[in-house]
Amino acid sequence: MARTLSAQGKPGSGAKFIITLPNNIMEMTDTNSKPKTENDEYINELQTQAGKKILLVEDDSINAAYVNRILGKNHSVEIVTEGNEAIIKSKAKKYDLILMDIGLRGNVDGAEATRQIRKDSTNATTPIIALTAYAMAGDKEKILRAGLDDYLSKPFTRNDFFRIVDKYISE
Repeated sequence: MARTLSAQGKPGSGAKFIITLPNNIMEMTDTNSKPKTENDEYINELQTQAGKKILLVEDDSINAAYVNRILGKNHSVEIVTEGNEAIIKSKAKKYDLILMDIGLRGNVDGAEATRQIRKDSTNATTPIIALTAYAMAGDKEKILRAGLDDYLSKPFTRNDFFRIVDKYISE
């Protein structure tokens, strides 16, 4: 189904806006991305690298589905929705990368989960990237001080996501 936007109304009497979106979020495309250029070859490289073990800690199902869709084709992506789950998973298995939402529901936010993961030798040195809506002045520095390796604020483009992830899984 195509996405449409229409408006009806007369001056001084209000307006009616009609928006039609696809039923399935997976039908949507990333309209914020710039057109692909030769500088975006890293996207193809990232997509062809296979077999990385990635832990995604995300409590929003749409965000989790989006990340899983773009990484899950070539990598093993495990998804947990709470900080405590991330700590437990990280003690039981070595990951190549952890993607961490900071504003998690529950008792343990992403910053505290990261501090706990860093205390355990299994994933103490695993790269952890914050995927977060915290984007105010000073938020990035505060998040990085909690022990995360990098930071990407939401909403992000597919190209920005690939660019930051590629820094850590291509090593």
